[in-house]
Amino acid sequence: MRRIVLWFLAIGPGVLGMVADNDAGGMLSYLVTGSHNHLPWFLPALFIMAPITFLIQDLALQVALATRLPYSQIIAHKFGNKTAKFNAIILHLLNMMILITEFIGMTSALAFWGVPWNAGLIASFIVVLAVTLFRHVRRMEHLLLILAVANLAFIPTLFLLHPSSHIWHKAFSGGFNHHIPFLFLSLAGNAITPWMIFWQQNAVWAGNVKNLSSERKDIRTGILAQVFMATVVILIGALAAP
Repeated sequence: MRRIVLWFLAIGPGVLGMVADNDAGGMLSYLVTGSHNHLPWFLPALFIMAPITFLIQDLALQVALATRLPYSQIIAHKFGNKTAKFNAIILHLLNMMILITEFIGMTSALAFWGVPWNAGLIASFIVVLAVTLFRHVRRMEHLLLILAVANLAFIPTLFLLHPSSHIWHKAFSGGFNHHIPFLFLSLAGNAITPWMIFWQQNAVWAGNVKNLSSERKDIRTGILAQVFMATVVILIGALAAP
């Protein structure tokens, strides 16, 4: 038990960054994707996204360790202030859209437990605001990791479904149609998000990254956890769909 606790405390920003991909909007996306019963297309796509996700996190980490400069300053230095400002506007718009999906996911989850939509939206806003006002980075990482452990509840949920052989066959028998490209984009958008560019930089500045080698191991561990839980939720969406 002591080793488990020590391992948990040693987890760094790489794991947290990947686990953050399985957020409210991501889980909702996985459930919807799985419910379309095209698992032969979606599951391989999920595993293909893993090395791409690692590449982006790794590049961001190397840039952060090599320059010790903010991402915006690097762009301004290499491509000019106009390009840096344009990039900042695009990133803010993308992050705003991602934040909207987060509120939709959180509010939908609360609505499942009978919380009115307006009350759920206000509660979600208060939680997000409280998190952003938290100043102790390392403590916040541990808190978010504890909350992320709640994702494990999806594993027994999958085993409690007891799907018939017909449902299993239906889940893996879907052919290619006009919905699949859009759902591919949702998987890609959940695996590759704009905030990833800044995550490793913030971790470097906060002193939470010891060296490149250890952080790469951290990222790999996070990707394994992210892909595993995404697969479980996609299966739930497929096997629980009417």
